[in-house]
Amino acid sequence: MKVAKFGGSSVKDAEAMGRCADLVCSQENLSVVVVSATQNTTNELELIAGTAKEGQLDKALLLVDHLRARHCSICSDIDASPEALKEGELFLEEILKEAKQLAVEISEKRKYSKKDMDALYCLGERMSSFLFSKLLQLKTKKKVILKDARKFIRTDSTFGAGVAQVDQISNSSKKELIPDLARDVIIVTQGFIGSDSDGATTTLGREGSDYSATLIGEAIDASEVQIWTDVEGVATFDPRLIDNTRFIPELSYEEASTLALLGAKVLYPKTLFPAKRKGIPVFVGSSKNPKAEGTRIHGNCVSKKGPRGLSFLKNSEGNLLSLVGDELGSLEGLPFKKVGESSVSVSYLIEDENLDKCLKELHELVLSHF
Repeated sequence: MKVAKFGGSSVKDAEAMGRCADLVCSQENLSVVVVSATQNTTNELELIAGTAKEGQLDKALLLVDHLRARHCSICSDIDASPEALKEGELFLEEILKEAKQLAVEISEKRKYSKKDMDALYCLGERMSSFLFSKLLQLKTKKKVILKDARKFIRTDSTFGAGVAQVDQISNSSKKELIPDLARDVIIVTQGFIGSDSDGATTTLGREGSDYSATLIGEAIDASEVQIWTDVEGVATFDPRLIDNTRFIPELSYEEASTLALLGAKVLYPKTLFPAKRKGIPVFVGSSKNPKAEGTRIHGNCVSKKGPRGLSFLKNSEGNLLSLVGDELGSLEGLPFKKVGESSVSVSYLIEDENLDKCLKELHELVLSHF
């Protein structure tokens, strides 16, 4: 059994969803699909909350209507039949009643809590997963089941950054997920969201859908978790900032986790923890170009001396550039201020005026070991 997660850019509209659905249908043993909110929806939900907080209720409700119209348009592009459109519009309207009610409450009290935001955030994933499940039903002969992740992703009550309760997730999955897993079934569910022991909606933190996927993979003993995004894997550095980056064919769990913790954006930092606990390989690839090699993260990564990647993190101390890889002892003597190291990383503090120069030098060092 495999689990696949699709990010917001991968499900931004009907065309993008169609590519993802084709990718799902091409894999016989892909059992669970985890979906993020459509691109920019989470930001729009934050804008609704912020507008309501300022007492501009009418404007906040118009923003809710705009969100509904955008998702109804996707529904129409997926299936323009009158029956499908009516069902989709009714479902989306019912979900967004919750957004309107929250907007009213926030407007009345002129503030919102993290608990309020989690209740609002979850609407994005619930809408996108519904739309994706409907599209998938049109493309496969398998039975498609839409599941509410809040029934099996259990967290504590730290709203906005829920701590996953692994044992509870395992127990809930045995009841809510595993009985429906079969060769002729595909389960579609939401990333990012969960619930606490009182049933209140929680979230795992912004960009937490990757983590949802590996938590589910751990709970069902998946053979692989796939993270599909808009880039072709984990790169030697952020491709948006440097032109000559290359995608890394494989990484160890520790290397990939360290890159994420030290600033690499392609993975949520906690993503690899459940996979490592169960020894589940994680594949990172592009939904736009699924034939690209991608990056495989696993426990049998071939040891390779030297840095595999470079990450950047700006913190209270300043600019932190970190080389990540195996056997980094040979890097002693580099003309940079070393401020930290681990078994797979060395970090340097770089002044603003030297950042571009040092970044290029350190990235060239990574490429020399590629």
